[in-house]
Amino acid sequence: MLKIYLKYSLLVLLCQSCATSNYRGAYDFEVPKVFEDFRKSNTSLVENPELKRTRKVFIKDAMLNTIIDSVLSKNYNLLIALKSIEKFEQRFKQSKAANIPKIQLAIVASKNDFSDNSLNGSQGFNLENSLGKDYVEYYLAEIDLNWEPDIWLKNKNSKKVAIARWLKEQEVLKKLKIDLVQKTVDAYYDVLLIDSKLDIANKNLALSDSIYRTVKIKKEFGYGNELEVQQALCQVLEIQDLLQVLANEKILRNNGLSILLSETNHSFKINGRLNDFKFNENLYLGTPNELLVNNPSVRENVLEFEKSGYLSAKASSNRFPNLNVGLTTGLNSFQSGNWFSLPGSFFNTIASSVTQPLLNGKLLKTEYEISKIEVDQSILAVNEKLLNTTVEVSTKLNTYKSVKKSLENNTKELNVLEKAIMNASLLYKEGEIDYVQVLLVQQNLLNTQIKSLEIHKNLIETYISIYTLIGFDT
Repeated sequence: MLKIYLKYSLLVLLCQSCATSNYRGAYDFEVPKVFEDFRKSNTSLVENPELKRTRKVFIKDAMLNTIIDSVLSKNYNLLIALKSIEKFEQRFKQSKAANIPKIQLAIVASKNDFSDNSLNGSQGFNLENSLGKDYVEYYLAEIDLNWEPDIWLKNKNSKKVAIARWLKEQEVLKKLKIDLVQKTVDAYYDVLLIDSKLDIANKNLALSDSIYRTVKIKKEFGYGNELEVQQALCQVLEIQDLLQVLANEKILRNNGLSILLSETNHSFKINGRLNDFKFNENLYLGTPNELLVNNPSVRENVLEFEKSGYLSAKASSNRFPNLNVGLTTGLNSFQSGNWFSLPGSFFNTIASSVTQPLLNGKLLKTEYEISKIEVDQSILAVNEKLLNTTVEVSTKLNTYKSVKKSLENNTKELNVLEKAIMNASLLYKEGEIDYVQVLLVQQNLLNTQIKSLEIHKNLIETYISIYTLIGFDT
């Protein structure tokens, strides 16, 4: 028996050494030219590895980081994704056992009573004359070993497919974490934006109320008219209405943050100002290879390519013969009394088979050809994702520069209007201008202040989105 198994082992090793796979383990994706062109035109990009992948490097707000940590530990979508990872881990563990021979234990005890009219009954061969009884007993205890040697690397490629699927799920999880970070940042700064708008609205309400009282006093002394009083009152009521809208919007934004935290009402006391956000001017984009490695969407497409490559190799190996080796050994007997009597009850069987599909409607060949097409599709998908991500990063960085310039211009305009409203109030009290001019300056100031907040919020979102595109450690 040992000699037989040695022969089988030698055959398996020989076949495996000759086995080939059509899967290309290495890939060569095109790096879009726009990436290199953009890097050359942006001298602010630095090659500092310490800046590239850590969330807390570019998010300095301690409260925000605490909220993000809580979201990443409580969010239901993330917890569900973690359970999916566990499922793929179990699949991967199962794939590692594919090469292990299958062993089954069987214990059987049976009694077969023959009817008189059966072949073995009194009207047939009448086994009772030879056995001394009209029934047959059978007792069996056996171990069955079955092994399909992985000659054409089917199991090996199946294992690699399982690994690729597991790694792909890890990238999906990473992408989900990054998405949650961005949504949390957006929700957090939405609350701060509304708080800042409320602060501006309250200041303008105080100013409008002061102007309203001044207009009323001037009218009482004959230096104004009822129309000016009505206009001043309408301005006060309009700002009061804005305060109500903002208060309701703040509740909605906090509810959105509670959903991210998987809580009914979150307990975080958010305070601060939008302009407290610290920007890291040394933006790190990375090399094309780093973009390929770190962006979860690109990585997901790369792993899909690898999976399709291993599936193609498996489809190729399905066209070759299957070798199966089996061994059955155990004890059997027709009498319970000598069932475990050795060596009389001992038996063993060795069998092997080779099966080769001949005519099956071109099914295997078609599956193989389709798998090669899917490999080509996945390569194109990776190149497309890499191009799109590169262009998107380039667009976001240019947007960042543009928004930053807009904020600078808006700040200058705001400084002018703040001085203008002070001058307008003084000139109106002295009777040198009418109220319409004061109202116009006040409205311009309010609109510019709110616009300044919106631009600042847009700048923060653009800044954060750059890092979500290039991938970072959450």
